[in-house]
Amino acid sequence: MKIRYKIICVLLVVAFVLSVPVIAGAAEIDNASLSLKNDSTAVISADYNTVGTKLEPESSLPSSYSSLDLGYTTPVRMQLYNTCWAYSSSATFETFLLKNKENTPILSPMHMNYFGIKKKDGTGWQREYNDGGYAYISMGYLTSWSGVRPESEFPYNIDRSQYEAYDKTSHSIFLADSIIYLKQNDIETIKTAIYNYGAIVGNYHADNQYLNYDTSAFYCNVPGIETSKLLGHAVSVVGWDDNYSKDNFLKTAQPKNNGAFLCKNSWSDMWGKNGYFWISYEDLYIFDKRFGSSYAISSYEKPDDRVKMYQNEVDGATYEFSYINNIENERLQKPFFDEITYVSVFDYDSKHNTVDKVKFESQSIGSTYNIYYIPLDKENVPITDKQEWTKLSSGTITYSGYHCIDVDDFKVGVGKSAIGVELVREKDQDDNYTDISIGCDEWLNSSGVRLFTPKTKKGDCYIIGMEDYAYELLDFYKENLDDDIGSTFVIKAVAREALKMGDVDKDGELTIIDATYIQAALAQIRTLDKEQTRVADMDGDKAVTVVDATMIQKILAGIIPNPYEEEQEFNPDF
Repeated sequence: MKIRYKIICVLLVVAFVLSVPVIAGAAEIDNASLSLKNDSTAVISADYNTVGTKLEPESSLPSSYSSLDLGYTTPVRMQLYNTCWAYSSSATFETFLLKNKENTPILSPMHMNYFGIKKKDGTGWQREYNDGGYAYISMGYLTSWSGVRPESEFPYNIDRSQYEAYDKTSHSIFLADSIIYLKQNDIETIKTAIYNYGAIVGNYHADNQYLNYDTSAFYCNVPGIETSKLLGHAVSVVGWDDNYSKDNFLKTAQPKNNGAFLCKNSWSDMWGKNGYFWISYEDLYIFDKRFGSSYAISSYEKPDDRVKMYQNEVDGATYEFSYINNIENERLQKPFFDEITYVSVFDYDSKHNTVDKVKFESQSIGSTYNIYYIPLDKENVPITDKQEWTKLSSGTITYSGYHCIDVDDFKVGVGKSAIGVELVREKDQDDNYTDISIGCDEWLNSSGVRLFTPKTKKGDCYIIGMEDYAYELLDFYKENLDDDIGSTFVIKAVAREALKMGDVDKDGELTIIDATYIQAALAQIRTLDKEQTRVADMDGDKAVTVVDATMIQKILAGIIPNPYEEEQEFNPDF
């Protein structure tokens, strides 16, 4: 069975600052000769347009909102090199954290920039630190927990040679878990995302001939601009005003109606209005799909030495693995497969071997997901018999993007085993079947020039459900696409040290809060998960009662010794 070979065209466009236009195709750009004030981002052709998510507000949105006025923004910075994509995503994450009442330092876009350069082995993004970049770099950086770092430790002017040494000894200060791709050109969706998360990353055609310098108001009203002539620039969108007057825009480029988004730029606070500007709702290129995803960071966590993320790739999704969505299954005489399980194999150490969360990228809105622990056979190949799998979680994919799913804590053995994400087709409200695709880090080319090369390894990923055996992913690429490079599924397992008895709040210590957690659970104020329930059973009677809370209190008071200094063996039947 042969499948259509994937062809993608990725074009690089260069935006200008202060009316200095530089336009070229990716293969012709000499980035070393560009002014440091020039900026670039990526325009992805229609071969890979992410599916955006339409968001509905829980209640009526206000006519205006501003994270700037609410104190959720950090100072405007002046980007170095072609790094708008890094500065906009850092600023967006900063705002999200401030909105969540975190004491947020200034983050380092340059650390993100160096993450997204060509690696020593030739893999990764095929760019240098002063080249233009892509939104996909920042999303991979954030969701692989490769950052973020404070700018105080990794400043904008740090030497490239210092990156690897610093990276080995430093630690992330916040970790992004979930990212939502937003439906483009949908004003209510953009507003809802800003209202919920404080800011989003967006792009526009930054031709400053459409900017009113007196009011810092921008509106491009020229339709049909060719992709190669778009001047892509990424910003952090932090607010809106339905009543922002159309009279603030240029007389020669004026929208029909009031209303604009408030954007935080990265061209210093000397540009625009203290570094900010307004862009009309009616702008013809804001959030244009050719710039890639507009997105919101929707969940995060703080780093914990007791937690580790297992992953076979760090660059995130560069493509959607959808090759088997609509192929003909000749044996079953069906137009497509009803369900497919995408599998990643991880090698767990003896310390971090309790799976707590599973992360994956998928744009298959409306499909059902089932997450499984899958053992391996003697050849280290995933076992296909579902009777031997353990379901860890299930639900519905409600948005397009990166998903972080809390699972029933499951202690895996030391060594190799697999996590499977089964996607099941459903019928949507229009009686159409949903997709069952998953993100992968596939190579990208533009006009014969390589933009991204994955680092793949045999035995990391498998497909179950397409054949009557576990289909190794690189074999699939070779046999069906005549592709020797392949990709890796964007599936990650977050695992931690197994909890010790009494550590109900999972903070690694026995404190009065653990007893309070039990009391809150008994009062039905809080729900304990399976692992918390196990460690809360201090007296070993297979029930969580007030006696267990009292026992913790007595241990803390020194009235009785702690009989569970060491971790007890996990009892899956509790």
